[in-house]
Amino acid sequence: MSKQTFLQGTLILIFAGMITRFLGFINRLVVARLMGEEGVGLYMMALPTLFLIMSMTQLGLPVAISKRVAEAEAKNDQAKIKKNSNRLFNHHRLFQSDIHHTHADWSTIYC
Repeated sequence: MSKQTFLQGTLILIFAGMITRFLGFINRLVVARLMGEEGVGLYMMALPTLFLIMSMTQLGLPVAISKRVAEAEAKNDQAKIKKNSNRLFNHHRLFQSDIHHTHADWSTIYC
C-alpha cells in the first residue's frame, strides 16, 4: 500500500465532505415532504437534544482509548490491547444503554 500525500488526503476529505452535505440536503428535502411543517418543527425541536445526548455519550473517551490501543499494538503488548479494547466496548455499552433507558419513557410518550 502506497503512502498518501497530504494533498491527496485533503482532497479525499473535501470530496467526502461535499458528498455528505449533498446527501444531507436530499435527506432534508425528503423529510420535509413526508412530515410536513408541523412534523419538521417537532423534529427540529428534538434535534439539539439528540446531538447533546450523542456528544455526552462520546466524551472523547473512545478516541483516547483507541490511541492507547494503537500504542500497545505498536509495542505488541497483547494484554494491554485487550484491556483497552474492553474499556472502549464497556464505555459505549454503559453510556448508551444508560441514556436509552433514561429516555425510553420520554420517547414513548412524545414520539
